[in-house]
Amino acid sequence: MNVLSRFSSFMSCRQPREFSVDAVPAEVLAQRPDIYAAAQDVVAASAASVQADAQRSGNAQAAANGFDRAYQATAASYRAGATSLFDLEDARRSLVAAQNTMIDLHRERLFAWIALYRSVGGGWTSTLPTPLAQHPNTRVDVPVASHPHPRHPA
Repeated sequence: MNVLSRFSSFMSCRQPREFSVDAVPAEVLAQRPDIYAAAQDVVAASAASVQADAQRSGNAQAAANGFDRAYQATAASYRAGATSLFDLEDARRSLVAAQNTMIDLHRERLFAWIALYRSVGGGWTSTLPTPLAQHPNTRVDVPVASHPHPRHPA
């Protein structure tokens, strides 16, 4: 295994809070001192990014929780006849928007991890594996159900 792939495998198994330049294997640093400088840059960027992501995720989670409580209260009020359907749907729209924000933040975090992995020489490719059903010489038997869904009989 070459030096870059050892460093890449080291980086890929770490959580953001586990990044430490001192934790980079000594033999990697001895063979490639430029990796040490790159590791310092990665650690600094990762630490700043992780802190910002944690704060944004916390804020998004708090907002989603608040919109969920508001939706639940509006739904109860609607069932009691005190609120219009328009108000209920407005509360639902706000809740869904907050949930979408949380999903977007999670997606951004995943893309950042992929970029980090690629930047340290990871072997990430954009090609997807062939699904089993489309793979040559493979037969996939799918049982036929009597109903489309067990809870919703036809």
